Amino acid sequence: STEEPTLESVKTAVVTATATATTAPLPTSTPLPPPEGQIIFLWDSESMAEQYGALGPFQNLYVALPGESISDWQIEPLLENLVGWPKLVPSPDKTIFALNPLDDRNADGDISQEGYNRGLDWPNIHVYSLLNNSLERVTSDYPQSLITTLNDNQIIANYFDQGLVVLNNNGTLARQLAPPFAERTEWIQPSPDRQQLAINYETRQLHLLDTNSGEIKQATQDIGGMIVKAVWSPDSQWVAVAQQATGEFFLIDAITAEVQDVPNLGVTHYPTWSPYPAWSPDSQQVAVVQETPEGFNLLSYHLVDKVITVLLNTPAQVKDIIWSPDSSRIAISLWQDEGVTLGMVNTTTSQLDTLWFVPNSRRFSIHSWSPEGQWLIATVGEMPLFANKNEAFSGLYLVHKDTGETFQLLDTTGHYDPYAFTWLPAIKTP
Repeated sequence: STEEPTLESVKTAVVTATATATTAPLPTSTPLPPPEGQIIFLWDSESMAEQYGALGPFQNLYVALPGESISDWQIEPLLENLVGWPKLVPSPDKTIFALNPLDDRNADGDISQEGYNRGLDWPNIHVYSLLNNSLERVTSDYPQSLITTLNDNQIIANYFDQGLVVLNNNGTLARQLAPPFAERTEWIQPSPDRQQLAINYETRQLHLLDTNSGEIKQATQDIGGMIVKAVWSPDSQWVAVAQQATGEFFLIDAITAEVQDVPNLGVTHYPTWSPYPAWSPDSQQVAVVQETPEGFNLLSYHLVDKVITVLLNTPAQVKDIIWSPDSSRIAISLWQDEGVTLGMVNTTTSQLDTLWFVPNSRRFSIHSWSPEGQWLIATVGEMPLFANKNEAFSGLYLVHKDTGETFQLLDTTGHYDPYAFTWLPAIKTP
């Protein structure tokens, strides 16, 4: 089991991040202010070489705290040695995080990712509170998956033999939400307001489940199945569904489960690790990538006007679509043989600005915008080969939306990339 950290242990384990400014294309005359808020993320605590053939991977939960300048940051570990690749789900008010690291299911004294692959060890759900810096185990019966938290900080878990259940923070059963699924599910996606779950069955059936009443509505067309992405609109009124195998794109009305007619977009393209389609924060537009004989188009579909706008056509492959908080810009990554470009597309004028070019990059992900909309957080690196995986460069960076100035928060060389980023307004202490 995971040892609960104390406030004293957190204070004594503070690490000052190496935050050196890299060459910027448009340097500013005055220092740029740091982003608002703080960043929560998971990152492995031991290098790839140390983890290979051992019990890992081991994740630490970190918070990145900005100082008075953009180059002044501290990285504090909040939890340490979480085994596996746990999911991290914040409560709506971002004071509580549900996570599911591996536990010692076979009681052999070790917790192993390799054991998990063989069905020996398995995750349990834990709850970490920022209010009192406590970690509590919620389940001890190894649910199949952690789905989401609810507005009252209850937790939805999925069990092989019990189906969907709602748990209190102390692990007691609050209510049964749905019986075990008769068919295999590909994924279950909660709406932003936690009022519904989109459930995708392997047999091209997509259902919407009400998390209060348990009512289930089936989409009015047979959509879904394998290799399908679905993204809820921020206002929880729509589900955008893209089917990679057929290149089809659909919109589902979350109230009626009716599949809406969308103009033919041709072949839409999205890599499995990117959240395509991508909604604007105001829920008025949804962006997709269209593959063409010449390359790729970045398209925006406006829900009210039902108009498709070509924002960009490029020979480069587009692998990230991240809308700015005010919906005025879209940050994208453009992949070509010589490297990756971080670009910024103006959604009104369709102008593309190049912020940052990273030559020879084979690992590049734009994760999110800062709350005030001035900075982007991205992981960058080379693709590690087995022979020299401890030497392949990688890092966690902040990139300014206007100047392209970049600042390294962490040198992650020899490690897996950080993940599960959440922006917090402040860390609350007792």
